Amino acid sequence: MNKPLSEVLFDPAKWTQGEFARDIHDKRISPSSSLAYCYCLLGALAVSLNCDVDTINDTPYKCKREEKTLLLTVIKQLVADGKTSHPSKRAFHSIEAFNDHPHTTFEDIKKVAAEYDSNMQCSNS
Repeated sequence: MNKPLSEVLFDPAKWTQGEFARDIHDKRISPSSSLAYCYCLLGALAVSLNCDVDTINDTPYKCKREEKTLLLTVIKQLVADGKTSHPSKRAFHSIEAFNDHPHTTFEDIKKVAAEYDSNMQCSNS
C-alpha cells in the first residue's frame, strides 16, 4: 500500500540533501532500511511507493517511471510558476538536482510533496 509523499517528508528533520537517505547519526543508508531516518525527495518517493532500492551501484530506485516523471513535472511546474524559493525559473532535469540545489528549502519540498500527492489522488480517482 502506498503512503503519501507528504507523510514521509512531514518534518524538516525528515528531509536530507546529498544522499538518498540517512540514519539518526547522519550516515548514508538505504531508504528501505528500518534505520533510515530522513530522505531526499527520491528516497522518500521510493519509501512512499514501497519500491525496491538498488544500493549496490547507487542507481535511482526501481520506482515506476510514471511516478518519477510526475514528480519531476511537479518540480518543473512549481519552479516555472515562481512557487519555490529559487530565484530563477531554471528548469531542473532531475529530482536529485532540485533536491540538492542550495536554494531548495524544506518549504519547497513540502510544496512539491503536496502537489505530487494531489496529482496522484486525481490520477487514482
